[in-house]
Amino acid sequence: MKDKLEQLALGLSANNVGAAFGVSGSGPSFKLISHLLDNGVPYYPLSHEASAAIAAGAYTFLSGKTGVAITIKGPGFANMVPGLAANYMERYGAICLSEDYDDAVSTKKMHKRLNQFSVVSAVTGGMASLLHLDELTTFLAAEPGNEMPKYFAISNTQLPAGLPEVEEHDAEVADTYLDIVLDKIAHAERPVLIVGSLIKRLGIDISHLNLPVFTTAQAKGTLDEAAANACGIYTGVGKALVAETCILKASDCVVTIGVRNFEILGTDVKNQSINFDIIHPCFTDNDTAVNIDQIKKIITVLAAPINWAADKITENRKELAAYTNSYQWMPGNAFDVINKLEYDHTMVLDTGTFCTIGEHVWACKAGRNFIGSSNGRNLGLSIPTTIGACMALPGQPVFCAVGDGGIRYYAADIRTIAERQLPVCILFMSDGRYGSIISNLANFKTNDTITTPMGNSWVNVVAAMGIASQQVTSTEGFKTQIDAWDKKTPLFLQCEFDPETYLSVTLDLRG
Repeated sequence: MKDKLEQLALGLSANNVGAAFGVSGSGPSFKLISHLLDNGVPYYPLSHEASAAIAAGAYTFLSGKTGVAITIKGPGFANMVPGLAANYMERYGAICLSEDYDDAVSTKKMHKRLNQFSVVSAVTGGMASLLHLDELTTFLAAEPGNEMPKYFAISNTQLPAGLPEVEEHDAEVADTYLDIVLDKIAHAERPVLIVGSLIKRLGIDISHLNLPVFTTAQAKGTLDEAAANACGIYTGVGKALVAETCILKASDCVVTIGVRNFEILGTDVKNQSINFDIIHPCFTDNDTAVNIDQIKKIITVLAAPINWAADKITENRKELAAYTNSYQWMPGNAFDVINKLEYDHTMVLDTGTFCTIGEHVWACKAGRNFIGSSNGRNLGLSIPTTIGACMALPGQPVFCAVGDGGIRYYAADIRTIAERQLPVCILFMSDGRYGSIISNLANFKTNDTITTPMGNSWVNVVAAMGIASQQVTSTEGFKTQIDAWDKKTPLFLQCEFDPETYLSVTLDLRG
């Protein structure tokens, strides 16, 4: 008869788990990993437990399978929590597992002991332990369109009483009411659609639509951004250079599907639009909860309108290109070079000034993938996210853009990229300061102790880790390096920008 760890490994492998990441101990975590390997689930050791959770989240989002992260109890679990919280903010349905004490172990034994269920209860969509193996399939099942990370204790532990219960999300309105709303949409002369990541997660095709379409940043790639009706990303705080400022103002009917408040920065459009989502409760008084079949019906109605904003979209793209070309060497120039590459690739963005630029300038088209901390704006996720992306999309080149702050968080896993010779080009976008902080200080006196990292050159550090590294100070030099990259082995480019120009580069993009 199989022991519980063997049953758990078999259950994970049988329920769409495709990869495991972690920092193993010598006890149950080691045995579980061994059993997973025996069941054909690859395991990737990382340098930090949070890295493992983040990589598992990225793998889950990009692969169509589930990634799991595995750690020891106590300090290993505590290290994992920031990664679990990051997955919660992005709604990446990875499974985090850690060792824990069995209920039978006296509370007098406190070595590495935490109340782990209580710690993670606010950032998970479900919790279980080895006592719930009979319910494992149900526990692992992702709720379509509302994915959440989950936590599993590798122990014989009861769930404590009084923890928040996971909400039920069944949603559906009467077709008669829906028909009234759809009639309003059908008779609009200038309708606009904004979609959140829900449509991407559900795999609903919107490529046949003709009306102007925006996506949230996390939904980037739902629509080919080279399409004639693609307006780029919607944040709710766009300024003169982005399409939302002119197109939404001219529209007489704004329809949003799955645009949730954690996916946008400003919520005014939510109060002026017809909003559809599959979860309940929704976020504004005029939201309408629907089921998946009803969403498909809405998409059918939206297929009729023409692209009334074609000229505005074309003009906006010209303005954005002119903005990019107005600089001799800024992040927009780098993203423009990558935009023109003809091969498939994945773009991973950390958070910072360059991220704002990249979300608008780099276009996600057929054959390309995008992932970043678009909801949480969580600094430092890009390195472990990149590793998860490489495992989810084997062989596809990945561009990882990271700044002066983010590169420090999980720098040890740059060595993981080197050891595995992953096809990653790390774009270290540096102004030598924390530019996104300084740019928001207005007239407040800048303190270099707060806004300047201790040592901002990483070329020699990364080279010592085993990755070819170069300093880049111009668009021409950047293009030369990108063109010469073999797309099979890692490359590190330290892209250095003028710090004063860097401060103002997003002023007309986003508030």
